[in-house]
Amino acid sequence: MYLDNAQAVQIGNLYYGYFKEMAVLSETASTSTLSELDVAQGSATVFKWTADTSSGSFVPSTSATGTLYNYQHAIRIMSMPLLGTVSTVLGPIYTCSFWDWNLQNTEVRPVEVTSQFVQAPRSGTTSWVSQGPMVSDETFAFQVQGVVWQLAYPPLPCSF
Repeated sequence: MYLDNAQAVQIGNLYYGYFKEMAVLSETASTSTLSELDVAQGSATVFKWTADTSSGSFVPSTSATGTLYNYQHAIRIMSMPLLGTVSTVLGPIYTCSFWDWNLQNTEVRPVEVTSQFVQAPRSGTTSWVSQGPMVSDETFAFQVQGVVWQLAYPPLPCSF
């Protein structure tokens, strides 16, 4: 997970075991429906994506649940605990982050995303780069605005 906020990186790694890394995030809007994000560490771009929102307009989350294909599944996935690994002198400790998403005033629209790893983020991921650009379609990616979220602290031990 790449972030441009040192405090968020430290808290995420120390307490939640997210393996966040500092990066420079540069977003540009090519047109009113096309935006690009480049993620760089040092002088090297490591990841980039392009989002095309021309396939739909924002609708309330309550409507999107019944009208946007796969949106209800995305909500379910976002509600699952996120596994983290905190490194300690005694070995790894696994934590689960439980997210609470308030979608009451949220709006959603479909988006087509093209993403690409330009550099391998860690050892063992060189195949990610060789895959080249990966394209989603508008039934599998969504732009969400107005969501209110909170994260349980301290993180809890994992139980499934």
